[in-house]
Amino acid sequence: MSAEREWFAARGIDVAVVSFATPERLKPYQEIKQWPVPIYADPDRTVYRAFELRRLPWRKLLAPRALWKYLKLLWKGRKMQRPHGDDVTQGSGDFLVTPTGDLLYEFRSDDPAHRPTVEELKKVVSAM
Repeated sequence: MSAEREWFAARGIDVAVVSFATPERLKPYQEIKQWPVPIYADPDRTVYRAFELRRLPWRKLLAPRALWKYLKLLWKGRKMQRPHGDDVTQGSGDFLVTPTGDLLYEFRSDDPAHRPTVEELKKVVSAM
């Protein structure tokens, strides 16, 4: 992820993660993952509402594509974690926003496995 972050940084783009988890829940997660990007807590989902990220229906959460993603993660040795009160139906998204607040790119996931690839995001940035 560091090389990818450097690619975006070289083009003046900062990468950040926003989570609806509380800061107390994010701290141990970041200590384990050690992502090289800032992770912001949004337990009130102010940012989620601003970007119109909706909750997904259960049929989307259990869609074949999502189940396949979970199975691949398990196969790679990842342990499934209990939600601990987290809202597993919260949809996610990926956005490119300028420092002045202009929205350059928006993507809202249809299911947990539906995300743009880093290569797709790079194409968007390269086209700017």
